[in-house]
Amino acid sequence: MITEKQRIERKKFVGSSDASAIVGCNPWMSALDLYYDKTGMTEDKDISNDAMTAGTYCETAILNWFQDLDGISFDRDKQVIAENNIQAANFDGLNANLQFAVEAKMTRSTDEWGEVGTNEVPDRVMIQVMHQMAVVPRLVVVYIPVLFAADMMFRQYEVRRDDELIKELTQQELHFWHEHVAKKIPPAESAHLETLKKLKRVPNKKVEINPDTLQLWLEAKIQANQAVKEKKAIEAQMLSELGDAEQGDCDLGTLTYFETVRKGYEVNETCYRTLRYKKPLNNKPRTI
Repeated sequence: MITEKQRIERKKFVGSSDASAIVGCNPWMSALDLYYDKTGMTEDKDISNDAMTAGTYCETAILNWFQDLDGISFDRDKQVIAENNIQAANFDGLNANLQFAVEAKMTRSTDEWGEVGTNEVPDRVMIQVMHQMAVVPRLVVVYIPVLFAADMMFRQYEVRRDDELIKELTQQELHFWHEHVAKKIPPAESAHLETLKKLKRVPNKKVEINPDTLQLWLEAKIQANQAVKEKKAIEAQMLSELGDAEQGDCDLGTLTYFETVRKGYEVNETCYRTLRYKKPLNNKPRTI
């Protein structure tokens, strides 16, 4: 797990997981999100979720698996800071002579990944390992062992050094740092809602806001509330049609209302029912 001390330390550099946000290929973080973080404008909160926590716990196992299969040794959890004192990288694995690194991954599906043993990895992962090679100029290759959680399949990929890409990436990262972070000038991009919610607020500060935006938000709230009411009304109609049955069938598929048990941890165990829809196996078209 990342400690509070490590979280604060990472704000001082552009890390390997930051690189994809700067070049625009990170679906979870934009350059503006990153800017807010590096300039200390957001509250320092633990944003880990179950998937991130699982990946952290499984990292050691993935590295052990890779090491057993390949029979090579490397140091673990190593941080390296580049000579420019702006770029830095935290390595899952890094061998003593700095010739290769290991970046362990766990993901749900194989959709973004190519043939085993190739460099056909998601763009954000490619940028991440190229950043690592920028930090450590002697790095020749980064091995990427991946555990696909959906089917518990283990694959290995490898990305070799691309000096032209590394040069371009370094230029963009240094530009981001010097022109935005250092000068406190935000990049002209959008931020994610969760980042905006975490922005530190100045007590009693007031600003003028766009009335058109406020009007859109008010209308959206009305529409959302109306949609919830309509959903509840239709749900009541469906349950009425089920009567005292637990399952209903039609040419669109199957509707079930089975009892689910919620395990008791800090609260007592409870039972509840969930309305679920299942498409027919033969995908038969609806009869009009």
